[in-house]
Amino acid sequence: LGDTPPSAAELQKRQTGFYVDLLRTHLDDLPTSIVPEARRRRTYFNHVLGRAEVDSGYQPARQLWKRVRHGFYMLNPELRVGLKTGAEVEWVSALLLPDPVARAWLADPAADTFSAVPGSLHRATA
Repeated sequence: LGDTPPSAAELQKRQTGFYVDLLRTHLDDLPTSIVPEARRRRTYFNHVLGRAEVDSGYQPARQLWKRVRHGFYMLNPELRVGLKTGAEVEWVSALLLPDPVARAWLADPAADTFSAVPGSLHRATA
């Protein structure tokens, strides 16, 4: 997300998570009336992300992120999202949503029913 295209190594990193600095990339393009100066600092981003970490002591911790290493986060592997399928809601791993193959598979109206299993998604057998 800049003037130069990302390297292959950078693209590989982005498949598994994100760095705090990536979130801050385009803040200079926004006026301070939208994003005040205090919210442009790295410490602010660290604070917000830290409150939503899996192992955070903050209440209510939303447990959205898992910190892999300093400044690098990934979606919580246990996070589930509800996909409405007709009148029902199926809970699936949020890690599948960025994957275009998984999204197409989940959205296929002709597909069999499916059920969420930690770490993967399996079609239910009738």
